[in-house]
Amino acid sequence: MTGGRAVLIGPRTPEQLNDLLTSADVVLDAPILDRIDEIAEPGSDINPADNFDAVIPALADKHLRRRR
Repeated sequence: MTGGRAVLIGPRTPEQLNDLLTSADVVLDAPILDRIDEIAEPGSDINPADNFDAVIPALADKHLRRRR
């Protein structure tokens, strides 16, 4: 758990695991999140083929995009 939240990772190699673990404590600040929102509007689905017809809570409710 990081900051009280679970982080799900899916590495395929030990190198990927190390990279993912080092980034677990990264927190994006508001200007970066604002820029991401400009690129991909909250609640949008960039690649529906990746979701296998699953309902993704963070996509279903745009307010979940920036949990505090």
